[in-house]
Order: sequence, then structure tokens, then C-alpha cells
Amino acid sequence: MVCFFHAGVQVLRIITVLWLVSPTEPINMAGFPAILFVFEAVLMLVALGYLFLTLSRERGEQMLLAAAQTDFLTGVSNRRGFSSEAERLLAAADFPAREDVLLLCDLDHFKAVNDAYGHAFGDEVLTLFCRVAERHITKSDLLGRLGGEEFAILMRGNDRLTAARRADALRAEFEIAALGMPSKPQGITVSIGLSSTELGRDLADLLRRADNALYRAKARGRNRVVSSDGQTEGGPAVAAPSTEASPPPPAQSSPAVAV
Repeated sequence: MVCFFHAGVQVLRIITVLWLVSPTEPINMAGFPAILFVFEAVLMLVALGYLFLTLSRERGEQMLLAAAQTDFLTGVSNRRGFSSEAERLLAAADFPAREDVLLLCDLDHFKAVNDAYGHAFGDEVLTLFCRVAERHITKSDLLGRLGGEEFAILMRGNDRLTAARRADALRAEFEIAALGMPSKPQGITVSIGLSSTELGRDLADLLRRADNALYRAKARGRNRVVSSDGQTEGGPAVAAPSTEASPPPPAQSSPAVAV
């Protein structure tokens, strides 16, 4: 913009000189360069002032928009910010070649935690979950707090099995991190429902399927990851089959008696 003003001033100089120069009478041009210099300086100040105000206004609007889409407690996106950005990412032009996965995370027994330890401690738990979750997502992923103790994570470019492993690692680390809090609380865990874009990229549908999976995770005992097809992907009750031979059961001298 400033360059355009420079060019305009130079053109104005040429036009003014051509206008002032008379073919019959010589004109005293001694003070003319100084006048043009002052005129150019005034134009530059006006242009810079306008540019500064424009940039300040745009920055202010961006800050207001960011504040409106950010959860003030945890610093992650709120429901509005997450939904807006997730819809944009899901509609990206490269989606046919990419599978994305949505995680719906809900902290277990959070109301009981608030009642037992107070709301200030509950806020610390919410913040702790976000800090742990941020260590398990990439720059292309999206984390948001949908409300209360419910969070959503959009994992981009991951198939269901890869995302399930990452989700279970998040679940396990959060359980351990919560045990390390100052009051040594017990039973602070997270249940996670998982849905994939294999069946469609509509955000509302992904949330619905992930919510159904989350419901099943709660019903199966909480503190686990369940996908939208009903399969349990991870959790304390999901153990890999042992490769060692199990010892034979002890011999019984008489049939067991039911009591």
C-alpha cells in the first residue's frame, strides 16, 4: 500500500511540473521540491495511520473471535470453536484419501469428584486432562471441550485401529497422572467412544456414533475405549492373551459343594 502512495506521488510530481512550466515565462522552482517533499510526507503519515488502524482493527477482531471460540478454563477450543474447525477439516479437499477418527471423552464419576474434593479441584482435573491429551495429539489434530467434563478429539489421517491405540495410551496416562495429584485421589479415569469417517464425514453423525460408543464404554465399567462398532479397543479389563502356559488347577478330592 505504501509503495502505491510512493508511485502516486512521483506521478503527481511529473504532472505538476508539466503544468507549472510555461513555454513563454520561466518559473522559479527553488521551493518546489520542498513543497512536494512535505506533501509526500503528509500523504505517507496519513497512509501509515490508516494502515495501522486497519491492522489494529483486524487483530482486535481476530482476538475477539479466538476468545469466543476458546474455553477460558482449559485454553482449548470450546464447543463452538471445535465444531466450526472440525467441520472445516472434515470438508477438506483431500478427504477421499484420508480417514479421520473422532474421540468423545468423558471423565468418569466427575460429579462425585467435585462433591468430594470441591470445584477448584475439579477444575484442576479438567485442566490436567487437557494437558495430557495435548501430549497425545499432533499439530493436525483438534482438541475441544464440548461442555462440563466432556471433550472431543479429531484425529486426522488415522485409521480406527491406530486411533484406538493412541486413545488407550491417553486413557492410561491420564489415570496415572490423576493419581499423582496432590490429594492422591482415587478413581479419576476417562471413558472414550470412537467413531471413524469410514461411514461418513458428517460431524453430527460422527458425534452421534461416538456418543453411542461412549455409552457402551460406561456400561462396560468405564475407564476404557470402545469403538462405534461395539468393540472394546482398550482399557484395564482388556488384556492381551498370555503366551505362557497356565498352571493346572489343583486336584480336588471331592466335588465342590454349592453354598
